[in-house]
Amino acid sequence: MRFTCARRASGYLVSMLPPQSRLHRSRLFIVGSSVSAACLACAPALAQDDVEPPVLPGVLMMEMPIGVDSQPVHADRTGRIWADIIDLPGAGWVRLDLAGTQLAPGAVLHVTSLLDDVTQRLDATSLSQWRSTSCYLNGGAVLIELFANQVGTTSRVSVPAATVGPEPEGGVATICGNDDRLPSTDPRVARVMPVACTGWLIQDDADCMLSAGHCGGSSSINVAQFNVPFSASGGGLVSPPPEDQYPIDASSQQLVNGGLGNDWNYYGAFPNSNTGLRPHQAQGAGFALVAPPAVTAGAEIRITGHGTDSTPNSTYNQVQQTEVGAYVSLSGTTVRYETDTTGGNSGSPIIYEATDEAIGIHTNGGCGASSGSNIGCSAANAGLQSAIASPHGVCIPTSGVDLALVQALPAWTSPDGGATVQLSATGAAGSTIDPSSVTMWVSEDGGSFQSFAMSALGGGVYQVALPESTCGAQLGVSFSAATTTGEVATLPEGAPAEFFTIWSADGTSLVSIDALEVASGWLTSSALDTAISGLWTRVDPVGTNSQPEDDHSAVGSMCFVTGQGVAGGPDGAADLDGGFATLTSPTLDCTTGPDPHIAYSRWFDNRTGTTAGEDVMRVEVSGNNGATWVLVETVGPNTPDSNGGWVTRLVRVGDFVTPSASVRVRFIPSDEAPQHTVEAAVDDLEVWRAGTPYYCNDGGSGADINGDGIVDGIDLASLLGNWGGTGAGDIDGDGAVGGSDLAALLAAWG
Repeated sequence: MRFTCARRASGYLVSMLPPQSRLHRSRLFIVGSSVSAACLACAPALAQDDVEPPVLPGVLMMEMPIGVDSQPVHADRTGRIWADIIDLPGAGWVRLDLAGTQLAPGAVLHVTSLLDDVTQRLDATSLSQWRSTSCYLNGGAVLIELFANQVGTTSRVSVPAATVGPEPEGGVATICGNDDRLPSTDPRVARVMPVACTGWLIQDDADCMLSAGHCGGSSSINVAQFNVPFSASGGGLVSPPPEDQYPIDASSQQLVNGGLGNDWNYYGAFPNSNTGLRPHQAQGAGFALVAPPAVTAGAEIRITGHGTDSTPNSTYNQVQQTEVGAYVSLSGTTVRYETDTTGGNSGSPIIYEATDEAIGIHTNGGCGASSGSNIGCSAANAGLQSAIASPHGVCIPTSGVDLALVQALPAWTSPDGGATVQLSATGAAGSTIDPSSVTMWVSEDGGSFQSFAMSALGGGVYQVALPESTCGAQLGVSFSAATTTGEVATLPEGAPAEFFTIWSADGTSLVSIDALEVASGWLTSSALDTAISGLWTRVDPVGTNSQPEDDHSAVGSMCFVTGQGVAGGPDGAADLDGGFATLTSPTLDCTTGPDPHIAYSRWFDNRTGTTAGEDVMRVEVSGNNGATWVLVETVGPNTPDSNGGWVTRLVRVGDFVTPSASVRVRFIPSDEAPQHTVEAAVDDLEVWRAGTPYYCNDGGSGADINGDGIVDGIDLASLLGNWGGTGAGDIDGDGAVGGSDLAALLAAWG
């Protein structure tokens, strides 16, 4: 399923808001809405010879209304206090508009791609730096979670809309003969979004960035993406993890779009909200920026950037590539060269190959099959040099103390402590760090901060071990250091009100994932099936108006579908006909965690036919290897999620069957009327130890036995049901469930 201009798309919300009947237990329900999509397609930022370039290179985008609003959420406990899943089937990537979101001191918002399981963490400061948006996340399904570190605070999460997109439009080719570009990994070069131009780091006083002026201002360049992965098979952009994305400081931008030789953009980026690092701290030093040398025989120019491409295939589209060509001419502030570029290369560094120094900014195309040259703006441009000499925003150099994490903090740590953290603390502008002042500060669930002195390793690097903590708690972590003259700096800058968050846990909840890329023991039929065609098969699907074109997985291409047609064939040529067909999973071990969950992604489409919308797909679970089955959900008839599109569900096993090592799931779509077109698909079956990203073992997780964030009657029932036994309910970890465990649970009630 692909987004196209003026096409209507369906948006699905899968909510994990806790129902009142279960106090704070999580569940899933689906709300559907049909929205009219607006296409925002723009032309590539390229020109031929002396023709001034169009303003915006293109990424096909669509803004979709979402309308999620948590309303004010009062923190009556620490930990997760609200969650939601937004699922937009067919989206190659999504960026959430978080306008109206208000985070209390200590509150942290987690935004997780369910496609590749990466999370962006935002506090009040970083949310402002990201201009109340998320980073770019792959896929269309996003989990949003609100965590509180202080009881009594109030926050609100608002997602009025989202920008989504599949693949960018192609650019005007400016290839000098044959396309000789090759994939590259220069850490100094980024893709800047949403315009999808190229930007790069320079060695100015604050390690800021350059791009082309015609790529646009703060509305067109507001995120820098480093270490960009290959694109999807259809050319759709794939974003790097949140740790490699940086919000651009709009106040830092200075630019001119004045045509050939006068086309530049100078700006800086805020620290990454997950790592606390600025781009140069994570990627290394930028390019030395020098005036272009005179043209000499044999001199070469390298261009490295994120141009559009479809050769050898579309996965090369707007990923980093590089090529070397002849240095042709220098006239005033206009540089010419015979080096291959395409749309998306606008803003790339013009690299003098002999010295690896940047001498300008690529801005225009002019190469052809047998003549012409591509064009850029010289680094000696007077306006550009004036801007660098008079920086704005984050490009203004700091004095005193420069703090940065050597490596990103872990998302979770063992309750036993011991994981080491390293901090770079150096004096800026001639200042000297007082080694005895370098400190890590740690709080647990919004409590008071405890100090931990860091040891000097040399070279301005300091190290300390994370302390012991209570499993299930959220740790707030910050750092401070001072100069010998008493100037103090903190990381994050807003500490102690702002801090990094680390879970104290025994491990991640994800136990296993079956992406269906290889045969794994699924049963594609049952003796009771009545369907005569369109039976379950594991394939790389051929897309129709009813069947997905791509599987759900971040990597790979295979999934189960009901019948595989041929490219260009009619919708109903291989759909399910004549009854129902059963797809049954292999056995799943759901005994490895305190509160096992199963996640799966499904597709069901019953939009067409003479009496469309009347059929259903049942999803059932068994706890005894298929001897008996319990209904989990019925998709359809005439529900929003029976109109196609991948929908991800997270199901608590204990709500339906007793968790065991013999759990199975089955999917049963039906076509009870011959005139219907029915297509179903299944992908990405997962087993989780708990319903949260991280879990605690029994005996270490405290009184919240089922890990739902509150100690209540459900936990009491679990403890009493295992009285005298081991495992669930053994709160003090002494090997037996007894009176001391009951006393601990009652003391933690609520």
